[in-house]
This record gives sequence, structure tokens and C-alpha cells, in this order.
Amino acid sequence: MAAKANIDLLPEFTPPLPTKEDLDYVDLVNLDLSKFDDPAGREELKNTLYKAATGYGFLTLSNHGISDDTYLRQMRISNAMMTLSPEKKAPYEVTPEEDARGLYVGYKPAGPLGHKGGFPKQLDHYNILVHDPKSRPHPEIMRPFLEETYEVMHHIRTKILMKLLRLTANILEVPEGVLLSTHNPGGSKTEYIRYMMCEPRSQEESDRYRDIFLSGHTDWGSWTFLFRSQCRFRWVRHQPHSLIVNFGEAMERLTGGLFKATIHRVVQPPVDQRHIRRIGVIYSSALPMRGHWFQ
Repeated sequence: MAAKANIDLLPEFTPPLPTKEDLDYVDLVNLDLSKFDDPAGREELKNTLYKAATGYGFLTLSNHGISDDTYLRQMRISNAMMTLSPEKKAPYEVTPEEDARGLYVGYKPAGPLGHKGGFPKQLDHYNILVHDPKSRPHPEIMRPFLEETYEVMHHIRTKILMKLLRLTANILEVPEGVLLSTHNPGGSKTEYIRYMMCEPRSQEESDRYRDIFLSGHTDWGSWTFLFRSQCRFRWVRHQPHSLIVNFGEAMERLTGGLFKATIHRVVQPPVDQRHIRRIGVIYSSALPMRGHWFQ
């Protein structure tokens, strides 16, 4: 394990308090991964995953092996990266050529580039690939924290994602190796950790875009792992230091439609949080885009 850089190199970050509003929350199932190595516990996890996959397509993960300290460090890194000035971000924005090749790297600012469904993408984000090209530089403030960030990605990939794939194989009644092989290490251009930010909006903007920051969509990868924080949209409740997982289009296709890709969106925060800049971290897993998986 790499030695961790001095976190005091980064600006302070205090996570906002959970909202006190009475919202219409969805009742998500939780996978407690500490049960995975026990046969009875694994059977319980399999049934729980099936319930999530055929229901809302969202779940929470607890006892995932990411320490509270690492979790908070990643949030602080995200805050530092996303609050750099536009001038400092500009040299690290994804180029039109990279974008055309489907290479998910660097900064991609909010604005017209992300128009979907008539609404502009209000999320500003920065992607680091699991297989990070050595030739692509990162902002100076990020460089001391790259190794520990690679370790977080490696942990999610080898300790969390692999368990979900093995449980999925049990549900589908296929050999585990068949599912594990769909996420073999390789040169994926679309498996990454993402730091992201939503700035508070003016009332005029909120009225114009009907409180929507990112319109309803599904993720096209297999799973997306969210560090904190449906036709009828409902709120996902904040669970301290848990991971929120949603199912993507690749898992829906891989399972023949048994697992449902989740339609989700980003909207105006509750009233008591609307003045706060929102910072987030996600990990997006993806299948290699080889033709034989999608015939």
C-alpha cells in the first residue's frame, strides 16, 4: 500500500448535514458484504441482490472495506479538484479528439456540451481511468494523491465488483468464471473514478429548468458506485459511509433483461441544502466493448 500524502495539502472540506426535510424516500435494500464468505450469508446476499436488481435497480453496500478515513479523503480530494479555477482546469479538459474516441478522461465542464432531453448538464466532473494513460497529466494538486486513488479503484474492482459478479453468476446459475471474465483487467476506456460538483443555482435558473440538474437517464456500464451524497422519481436517503449502487444498461443486456437499468436524475436539493455546493465521487464499471458480448 502506498504511503498517503499529507491531506493538509488540500483545502478543508466539511460534508453538509443531512437534510431535515420530510422527503419521499425510496426503501432500498442493503448488501452487507461482511456476510459474503459465509455460505448462508452469501445465499442471503444473492437473494437480496436479486430483489434489488429486479426492483428499483438501486441498492446500498455496507462493510465494503473502504475505511471511513479513505472515504473522507476521497471526498476532500474531489472538493479540491472540482473547486480549482477554470483557468487551472482548462489544460486538463478532455479534448474533442479524446471525446470522439469515447475516452473518458479529464475535466468535462457543465454546459451546452451535455444537453440531454432539453436540459443542460449541470454537473462539472473529472475522470481518472482505471487504466490511466501515463501520457495524460493531472493537475498538480491531484498528483500526490494519485497512488491512493488508484488503490481505491483497485479495491472496488477486486473486492467489491468481483463479489457482485459472483453473486450475479449464482442468480443466473452460470459458472462464476463466465461473469468474472466480462470484467477482466484490460484497457477499458470507460471504467473510471469520477469527481463531480454541482454549484447552487439561482432561482431564475431553477424556474427555467424546472429544478433539473441532469435529466432522467440510465448509465450504460454495468454498475455505478456512488460515494454518498424512477417514472415516479423518489429520493435516495443518505447513509453515512455507505456506497450507493445502481445497475447500468450493460448488466440489463448481459442478464437478458432480468436486471433492470435504473432511470435516475439529479435535481435541485432540498430547500435547506440549496445554498450548498454539492461534491461527489463515483466509480463506474464497464464491460469491454467486444462484439461477442452484444450480439
